[in-house]
Amino acid sequence: MHGRQTTKGLGVRRKTAFALIGVAGLFLVSPTAAASASGVVLGDPQTQGGGTAVNPGDVYGVADFEVHAPPGGSVSTALTGLMEGLIAKEYGNNQGSYLLTIELQRNGQTLVQKPLISITYSNKQFLFITTSSQSATSTIYNGTLLNTDSLDGSNNDVDVLLKSYYKANSNFDLSLFDTLNDVSASFGIASKLDAVGVTSSLLGSIQKVLQQSLQSSDETQQLFQYRMSFAQVGQVDPSRIRLLVLPITYSYQSGSRWYTGQLNLQVRTWSVSSKFRFDPASGKFVSPSASVILNNATVSQTSPTMSIVDYLQKSGDENVRSFLTTIEGNTAYSGDDIYSKCTELLGAFHKYLGNRDSLALLWATMNEYRVGFKKSNGGACVTGRQADFDNLGLPTAELTAYLTGK
Repeated sequence: MHGRQTTKGLGVRRKTAFALIGVAGLFLVSPTAAASASGVVLGDPQTQGGGTAVNPGDVYGVADFEVHAPPGGSVSTALTGLMEGLIAKEYGNNQGSYLLTIELQRNGQTLVQKPLISITYSNKQFLFITTSSQSATSTIYNGTLLNTDSLDGSNNDVDVLLKSYYKANSNFDLSLFDTLNDVSASFGIASKLDAVGVTSSLLGSIQKVLQQSLQSSDETQQLFQYRMSFAQVGQVDPSRIRLLVLPITYSYQSGSRWYTGQLNLQVRTWSVSSKFRFDPASGKFVSPSASVILNNATVSQTSPTMSIVDYLQKSGDENVRSFLTTIEGNTAYSGDDIYSKCTELLGAFHKYLGNRDSLALLWATMNEYRVGFKKSNGGACVTGRQADFDNLGLPTAELTAYLTGK
């Protein structure tokens, strides 16, 4: 059974104890198991939509999760009990190592994996119970799952998965998850990064090792899957899922005694308006400062972290590099298409930032390197986008006067 992957859901092998029902196109387990049957039961997911529609590219997405035990209970104890039921029901009490993860996918591509608990099991007892440092915090297992780049129709949806892995003869290395989390904490979605080499070789190598480790599992069970959205991009249905609570119950036998328990898995998705100080109510930046925006507009995939402007000056498209080198050097750009060059620069910023933040960074760049823009007759870069800057509360009067000499 090496490398076998099953995605039928819990309860498939013992249909007399668990009846399968369809929920939102997914097979879950009906909570009608006999009290004397070991296993894990996924209840009906509780979901909640919300939020107002936003323009594609305006906001960024965030997802997090929490595992809750009943009041006064221990999450660690509940997860251990869940694994007891899972091992007995789905794996026939086979000796070996087991791993439970929460994962996000898009179009079948894994975006993030978080380990909840790993257990080494032998002679019907747990020898080792380990958790990732990214998963355990006191009595609540929680954490950020994903920070995305700006949202549009291509990256607004993610699938939430609960999966278990089994290895007969080796353990799961949870330090790989922690290392990957440290390296990619704010990378966003790898497939959306530009092709210049931003996805570091270190990130790629760790992902490869982790994937190879999980793919070498003797058996994989996909226990649950549900699709969620970060925001209402455009005029989409306001019922798009933003909050998911999955109730889970478990039961198992130890000696002559039966044990039962429960826990809830909660996943939230939401959107944030800007990486800078921005007031969503007014739609304007708050006391915008060119230096603050430049310092906070960074490419964190580099080591050390670099500002987007500096990164593009070193590693961006040749035309963008040449233009930024000229402007930063306080010398004159010799072409007569300065507005087009600013448009090209704005497009380069869009690879890393949303619509509003890209405009804010262009405004900040013109303020910071105003001497070079003035020598390049760059007034059109401001006046050509006057309405956009004004709508976002980015002041241009003094900058325009300086660049145009009026």
